[in-house]
Amino acid sequence: MDGYETAGTNAANHDSVTDCKINVPQNYYLPTTTIPARYIRLTSDGSTVNAGTYMVEIQAFESSDATGTNLLYQKTGPNGSNLGRATDNSWVKSQYSSGNPEIWDLGTVKNLGSIKFATYTDGRVFTNFRLSVSEDNVNWTNILGPMTF
Repeated sequence: MDGYETAGTNAANHDSVTDCKINVPQNYYLPTTTIPARYIRLTSDGSTVNAGTYMVEIQAFESSDATGTNLLYQKTGPNGSNLGRATDNSWVKSQYSSGNPEIWDLGTVKNLGSIKFATYTDGRVFTNFRLSVSEDNVNWTNILGPMTF
């Protein structure tokens, strides 16, 4: 996570060298079966820069390998700013959403098999970063974290 080094605009341009992707320990992956969810929430205790959580891109899939239809494409939600910027398939750093928490609404309950995302990074470190899902926007299941990166 050494700062954003690439002008790339697709997921392949974002790797551990250019800072948009981190290696997640195996125990943080989604279960081998799908998990029902309508809402996806990202929270943190903020970063070394400020209290916000910033997403460059977030995508959700029914498949376990992040292939097929992106269920979050052009979705927004009940909490956060510019949420559509993080669901536009662009992977462009300057197009990010913000908030804490950030919550996206899939519209109906879907069975999720994988989620991929890129946080806004410029050398900042996010603390207690968590990814959760909910069917009702009240009861949440934590599927990633808390982690610091």
